[in-house]
Amino acid sequence: MPVQQDRIASRKLDYERDKDDVTAFLIRNQAYLIYQDGRDVDEATTKEVFYGELPATHTYEDKQIIGYFLNGELIGLVDILKHYPKPDTWVIGLMLIEASKRRQGIGRMIYQQTEAYLLGNEAKVARLGVLEDNIVGKSFWKTNGFLATGAFRWHADKRKILVYEKVIA
Repeated sequence: MPVQQDRIASRKLDYERDKDDVTAFLIRNQAYLIYQDGRDVDEATTKEVFYGELPATHTYEDKQIIGYFLNGELIGLVDILKHYPKPDTWVIGLMLIEASKRRQGIGRMIYQQTEAYLLGNEAKVARLGVLEDNIVGKSFWKTNGFLATGAFRWHADKRKILVYEKVIA
């Protein structure tokens, strides 16, 4: 039976309160993180999600980790950095969906809730990076209205990360 959007609850995650649940979620879904970073997931990975490197102009007050829950189970995680690189632009640094819940429309629902959250906080542009060789990711973001900006940066392992944006307001 398809999941209804109103059955997916969300809340801001807190490292101290939620680190065990987030670590378990990341381990269950480590295939993407191994693909992205080339290493296994552990408790240090969870700490990096919450307290990873930020632009010099920002603090951890500007970073939010949103958890998405279905029947009390963490099924999605979205990392957001507000006001970067411009005041009206918010970056989605990571959106990870429970592997067993993919290809059911849940990712789209979680993105729609995330976009509504951004709009409710006066963001006008959503921005993200996609590894150039991530065909599924690029397709997902294009389907959700994102366009490649032509800008890119290099991943630590020399893969290209393409910058996508969507005007949401």
